[in-house]
Amino acid sequence: MFSKRLSWGPASFVLCVISGQICLAGRIIAWGNNEYGQVSGIPAGSNYTQIQAGENHAIALNTQGKIFCWGDDRQHQVSGAPKTDGFVAVAAGGNTSMALHSRGEIVVWGADNKKQVTDAPSEPNFVAIACGYQHCLALTRNGEIVSWGDDRYGQVSQTPKGSDFIKIAAGKFHSLALTKTGNIVCWGNDFGNAVANTPSSGAFVAVAGGNSFSAALRSDGKIIPWGFDGSQQISDVPLETNFTEQIACGEKTAMAVTTAGKIVGWGQNTSDILSVLSVLNNAERFTKITLGSKTAYALAE
Repeated sequence: MFSKRLSWGPASFVLCVISGQICLAGRIIAWGNNEYGQVSGIPAGSNYTQIQAGENHAIALNTQGKIFCWGDDRQHQVSGAPKTDGFVAVAAGGNTSMALHSRGEIVVWGADNKKQVTDAPSEPNFVAIACGYQHCLALTRNGEIVSWGDDRYGQVSQTPKGSDFIKIAAGKFHSLALTKTGNIVCWGNDFGNAVANTPSSGAFVAVAGGNSFSAALRSDGKIIPWGFDGSQQISDVPLETNFTEQIACGEKTAMAVTTAGKIVGWGQNTSDILSVLSVLNNAERFTKITLGSKTAYALAE
């Protein structure tokens, strides 16, 4: 079964494929599950610099540092967004959202059931942020990692010490960090060997976490995944070496952006988020990718 509805102009481009949707508004493109308006509710405009996916909501940042949120708002993870500008980074978890201000301050809103909001650090000392399902982490200016929220699997208490870190990422129940020497440190839930099978060494330049699996990009452009492989999110990884640092891991799906601006996906085809990639790649050149539970979001040039 294949059906489509096209509408060109400043509002949107919508293509429905079986149970999924594609929607273009400005340069944000979303496709997949639309249960909470996470596809049809994308904001208009063409000046977005970042986009991050929560479980069923998303958050974007424009060139003025203003935040835009849409999708599931049952925990005020959308409506609670700051109205001011000056932000430089955003992150989204299960039902929690987070933003980093240019002053180094962190703002968190949405679900607070694991104190994701109330335990957020207050000092203006951060350069990067990441959200898991119910835990958060941030990177300080001197390369240290601070974690808070859900600690059922050691996501907080097992946070590595030291000041050698340059990048951080969060899976659903685990976290990752990249050192100055290109090594990966992983901690938290080890289901599917998501922690134990972390590559022991290598010149890595980017990391991403999903639901009990992760992926990292080597300096030669090759993607190395590890962890749970129930939907071939490990074994079906593409073998090419033409990928950028834009890699994303979702519930059971992974995607990456090539140097040619095309999206490659593998794993489970939930809500047809893999089926429509050929259509999208024929129409757009992409710069960023992020994955929610059953929805994908990207920025196009």
